[in-house]
Amino acid sequence: MSDELVIEQKQGLGNTGTQIGVQTNIDNHPTIYVGPTLEDVTRIVTNLFLDNFTRMRQMAKEESEMRANELWDKIMFELSKLKINDLSAFTQVDVQYSMYEAQKNYARFATPELLSNLSSLIAKRVNYNDDGMCLKVAIDQAISIVGMLTQAQLDYLALMFLVTKVKFENINTIEDLGKHLNYLDSVFSKAKDSNWQHLNMLGCLQLDLPDVCKIYAKRYNFKKSDVEKICPQNIKVLSGDYSTSPIGTIIAIIRAEQKTPYQLDPKIWIRD
Repeated sequence: MSDELVIEQKQGLGNTGTQIGVQTNIDNHPTIYVGPTLEDVTRIVTNLFLDNFTRMRQMAKEESEMRANELWDKIMFELSKLKINDLSAFTQVDVQYSMYEAQKNYARFATPELLSNLSSLIAKRVNYNDDGMCLKVAIDQAISIVGMLTQAQLDYLALMFLVTKVKFENINTIEDLGKHLNYLDSVFSKAKDSNWQHLNMLGCLQLDLPDVCKIYAKRYNFKKSDVEKICPQNIKVLSGDYSTSPIGTIIAIIRAEQKTPYQLDPKIWIRD
């Protein structure tokens, strides 16, 4: 699959916006941090956890500390992928709040999937710290609830987001679309076992009226009847009453970036 894509944003009735997304790679050059030193920020986030440790008395201190360190190491790795060298955001109260939420949730559950999700969310929180309030709040809420979601629900959000909101520029024929849909269907195969009511309760969905086959027909200038013939059933059933909310969109982007080559900028879909 190509990692080049065009992003289609629903800005309102009759309006769309596009942006090209490109894969981000890690190089082997040494990282030079600006602002506070890495040691200072490490001490801040460690103390943040230890100062609040009394709220987690049911857990062994050593194990909880180990998990906090695991999360911090993974966050630093994710920041390096985004080429973020300025760690000043970690000195701010609102980012420290997000960091503590992530520490608390990982200390409780400590699954590899949660480690990946929380570290990616914190990295995005730092990356977009100077952007709109709506985006920051969506990321904060995603940090709070992502540990409550199953693998199937994560797949469901990613699949719904990619199907209803993203346009891929390498689709020119109905055969191209068929291959693309089959790819998404296979990568996010667990979506069929999702519980959408739980997603709705956690604020991951918002009221909408998506007709998947109609969306694809209009997006790529195909006949709806032709799209219906090649669209997998697990994607067809995404038609209904809901699409991803800002919270669901953030989680969907994290999941999509983990399981596909696509790199997606949440600012395209979440604006104040």
